[in-house]
Amino acid sequence: MPEGTTRQGRTAVGRRLVGGATVVTLAGELDIAEFLPLRRRLTRMPGATLPSVVVDLTQVQFIDCRVLDSFASLHRSVQRQSGCLRLVAPQSEPLRLLQLCGLDQVFCLYDTLQAAVEPVCARHPSIEATS
Repeated sequence: MPEGTTRQGRTAVGRRLVGGATVVTLAGELDIAEFLPLRRRLTRMPGATLPSVVVDLTQVQFIDCRVLDSFASLHRSVQRQSGCLRLVAPQSEPLRLLQLCGLDQVFCLYDTLQAAVEPVCARHPSIEATS
């Protein structure tokens, strides 16, 4: 488990800064039982210089709709700060649920963490260029 990662129930959550962006790494099964602790961790870190938040889902085996609600709240929060929510979800179960719910058209999806932490989002280049 990477440094800064805590295990809560069936999930692991880590937060760190990468190139000024807040990166939240999730692992395990994310369901209603993990909703409240997870929601508290899905925030921008105080030292972040970029408004966007990157959530790495590459190690997530299961995700439910209540957790998607947390992502929607985070999305609205970072949008108010002129950022975007960037999800790293290569071909996985979380990606499938995002697509089924139409959220792949709302959130910025990436195949790799490296691409997701670029200073300017490929989908919203004008948003962060002005902040």
